[in-house]
Amino acid sequence: MKTISFKFPFLKVLSLIASVLLITFVTSCASTSNMIEPVMGESDMVLMESSIPVVVKGVEVLHYAKPRNKKFAQASSMLYVMYANVFVQSKADLMEDSEFDVQLAEKQRAKMHYLRGKRYGLDYFNCKNKNFEKYITSRNPELEQKALKSMKKKDVAAAYWMGAGWLGAFALDPLDPDMLSDLRAPILVLERACELDPTYSNGAIYDVLCAFYAAAPYDFGGDKAKAVECWLKEVEINKGQGTAIFMTYANALCKGNVNLDDYEWKCPYSFEEMGWVVPEIKHDEFLESIGMGRKHDTKWPLPIGVDGFDWALDKVLSQNTDDPNTRMLTILAQKKAQFLKDHRENYFIIW
Repeated sequence: MKTISFKFPFLKVLSLIASVLLITFVTSCASTSNMIEPVMGESDMVLMESSIPVVVKGVEVLHYAKPRNKKFAQASSMLYVMYANVFVQSKADLMEDSEFDVQLAEKQRAKMHYLRGKRYGLDYFNCKNKNFEKYITSRNPELEQKALKSMKKKDVAAAYWMGAGWLGAFALDPLDPDMLSDLRAPILVLERACELDPTYSNGAIYDVLCAFYAAAPYDFGGDKAKAVECWLKEVEINKGQGTAIFMTYANALCKGNVNLDDYEWKCPYSFEEMGWVVPEIKHDEFLESIGMGRKHDTKWPLPIGVDGFDWALDKVLSQNTDDPNTRMLTILAQKKAQFLKDHRENYFIIW
């Protein structure tokens, strides 16, 4: 039987989809929620993976058609970073060692898309201030401050996506000299965004900063104390809800070997108020005697190390997927959490 093919005006289709997305994107929160629910509420990741690229390229087309339109630049940045994280890097992170070559290739793809998100984020700010990129990457404190002072609260979302793309690319290739040369810029932008709107997206900016501060070497901006501070600030903002804070606790703080016993717990909410069940801290006199056990006088009430890793991942795995606004991200987080638990011996010495 002869195959029947159809010829569609793809450019018009892409533009139509992108136009619908952008119209919703710039309208009220209620309308945005109505648009997001069919996306974030989807449980079929294969369906999402095949449909999102159409929207991504459609918005990019509009950005190229109207390069001075800040909303098109911001939406392009957001979509590329989301695509890189959810549909490229996340899949690569779940690959076994036997798939190393494929994993490496996919992480390079993710880096490429993160950098596109960074590029379009810079386009957004260059539309507002033609010298923004030049100033923020200058390493000149006076010029950097000029760029930062031009940022307003309405720019926080664009700052978040640009910074997330920038740091996402760095995390996948930390030895890239081009990435190292201007790594200071996204941190300055994200820190300024925190000043302007600390509660943005339930503390999402603090989540990104926590991961960076915990993982980066000190000479390149890493700071364990700042990582803990950012994580506690995120917990305070979202009152201990969601999957992000637990994934970050497991990955950045526990797997990242941050000695949490050195820090004081600072959160205005009790565990009961947040609905957390925290296991009793384990003490091992032998380990403590050789400097590897928990301190008896510690002010940090959560489990740490492998115990904290397991506790945080179990919190992720126990969350339900009933909320259509977070279903897709919860399912994705649970896949990552299960993979991490199944491979915990790769990150810890299990006694």
